[in-house]
Amino acid sequence: NGFVECEQESCPAVDDCYFYKKKGSDECCDKCMGCLYEGRHIDSGTEWTDPEDPCMHYKCLSGVVTRSEMKCYAPCSDPSPPRKGQCCPTCLGELQIFISFLFHVFHAFNSSSATPRS
Repeated sequence: NGFVECEQESCPAVDDCYFYKKKGSDECCDKCMGCLYEGRHIDSGTEWTDPEDPCMHYKCLSGVVTRSEMKCYAPCSDPSPPRKGQCCPTCLGELQIFISFLFHVFHAFNSSSATPRS
């Protein structure tokens, strides 16, 4: 029809960015700096888990990659190993219910309404 319609680009906020890239002559917006991790460019705000070690989590924020490691607690004596892609072992079947029951009983015994022995 011969008409050109233009819309102004909505720019993401850069207020929380420590480092940001000033807009170039062919761009409309300033942008948070991404990260370079193992030779790959990653956008700021991206989070991911290491495919080789699901206990390791990463986040790119304003040019800085932070790494955190999940620590696990299995409340049973013989937990099953973590499933593929998962970090933590699991307690199976009745044992987990039994442990949970003991946990609740322990807390009930130690409640503020318990009377101390004399």
